[in-house]
Amino acid sequence: KIECKILKELSLYDNNISNIEVLSKVKFEQLELLNLGNNKISNLSVLSKVNFEELKKLNFYKNEISDISVLETVNFEKLETLQLGANKPCEDNFFIQNITLLNKEGIIFSIFDGHGGGTLSKFANILLYPYFLEAFNMNKLERDFNKRIITSLKEAYKRIENEFLKISFNEHLKDNNKYTYLGSCALSAIIINKKIFIANLGDSKARLFFLDKNNIKDNSSSKFNMKKVSKVFNIRKKNEQKRMKKKYKDDEDIYRCYGEKSCYIKGILQPTRTFGDYTLKYVYFSLNDFRDESMIKQYEKFYQGPYISAKPDIKIYDLKDNFKYLILGSDGLWDVIKSRDMARLIYNFTEVNNKNNDFLNNKNYNYVEKISYGLINYALINYSKENNKNGDYNY
Repeated sequence: KIECKILKELSLYDNNISNIEVLSKVKFEQLELLNLGNNKISNLSVLSKVNFEELKKLNFYKNEISDISVLETVNFEKLETLQLGANKPCEDNFFIQNITLLNKEGIIFSIFDGHGGGTLSKFANILLYPYFLEAFNMNKLERDFNKRIITSLKEAYKRIENEFLKISFNEHLKDNNKYTYLGSCALSAIIINKKIFIANLGDSKARLFFLDKNNIKDNSSSKFNMKKVSKVFNIRKKNEQKRMKKKYKDDEDIYRCYGEKSCYIKGILQPTRTFGDYTLKYVYFSLNDFRDESMIKQYEKFYQGPYISAKPDIKIYDLKDNFKYLILGSDGLWDVIKSRDMARLIYNFTEVNNKNNDFLNNKNYNYVEKISYGLINYALINYSKENNKNGDYNY
């Protein structure tokens, strides 16, 4: 029976708890972060009958949980993000931010898929938005609004790459090489002035869904059309393999494949565009493991990098009146859910009467929440099937 007007952070992080009922019948007007991370918990009823008017982030990652009832009969008026980390700790980051550019209101989204550790993805997550705003305000001579946004995105991405390169170099001088192995993919979307700008660095994907005006009354998934608004930069893609072979024609070991989905540049990395991963960009950092002077000189002659790029692929699209949904996801989502299945899933999550799922059938939840919840559960089910894991997921 507690009521909080504003609570910035509720943290139950790093607890060993069992047989506990938490936050029952509690009402929050605004809660910025609810953190249940790093727990070993069992027989736990969490957030039962809790009402949030606004919750910005709900965090469950790094848990060992069993016999748990989570989010049972919980009502969210607004839930901005829901994250389920596959790694411990989670190496990914994201942000959502309202923006105003030249009196035009919009919104910017970014997701960062880190690897080798979460430091670089967190670094980019914190700085991309302020760097973009700073670049936009500096580019006053560009009178074309769309070109100004594109230029500012390019400069923000470049600045993040260069700033972290300086950090890596300074740490390298102290014999700390861990920063040279860190990397992160990045995917950003800006919706403003009836346009959508997509900046992509790596193998995350953005998909746009809109209503088919010819099938608007159709009671099937054909009422939704999908548009691919980002390109995947991953060495397992045939076009990337062809490009790399052409560019590095004298290098027979430019990439290695251990299966259809397991190809790696120089046997190290899958994405062909990332922040960081400096051993694949600069010979200076690639010599970390060499101590013999003769071997260093020999390797310097052999090295043909940079093998990967930090240049984002930026596209702009018109947003028409029949625009419905935009989905951004890292490869963890798209590896187990095909793009061609998305329209059917969206229809199932929002239009079909899901009798066996209280969440999807609850009228108190909006369409976006149902899609987010449904996709996460569907991805977990597919992952379990593909990897022969036992998972009790309520899809």
